[in-house]
Amino acid sequence: MILDLGRFKNLLKTLDLLEDFRDTIEWLLSQKEEFDLEWQAWVEEDAAYKKQIETFESDIKQLKAEIYDLKQKAAGPKNSPPSSPPSSSSPEERIIVSRYSGRCSDCGFEYAVGERIRWTPGVKGAKHQECPK
Repeated sequence: MILDLGRFKNLLKTLDLLEDFRDTIEWLLSQKEEFDLEWQAWVEEDAAYKKQIETFESDIKQLKAEIYDLKQKAAGPKNSPPSSPPSSSSPEERIIVSRYSGRCSDCGFEYAVGERIRWTPGVKGAKHQECPK
C-alpha cells in the first residue's frame, strides 16, 4: 500500500494535535482535583461557620431570657404592697414601682422604669427608695 506524502503529513499533524489535546485534558484533570480539595475545605468551613452562628443565636436567646428574668425580678411582683417603708418616710409618702424614668429630687441621679421610688401625691417629682449617694 502506497501512502501519499500529503496524507502522511496530515496524519502527523493530527497526532500532534491529539498529544496537545491529551496534555490539556491532563492539566484540566489536575486542576479539577485541586478545585475539589478547595471546594471540600470551603464546605467544611461553611459548616463550621453555620455551627458557630447557631451557637451564637442560642446564646443570644438565653441572654435575652436572662435579661427578661432580671427585669422581672427588679420590677418586683406586680401590684404588690411595698415592704415596710423607710423610717424617713412621712405618712403621705408612698413607695411605688415607677412607670416612667425620671430624676430623683433628692440626689439628682436617674431612676428607671420598674424601680421602687418614694412618691407623694400632689407633689412634683419623686425620689429613690434609697438614694445611691
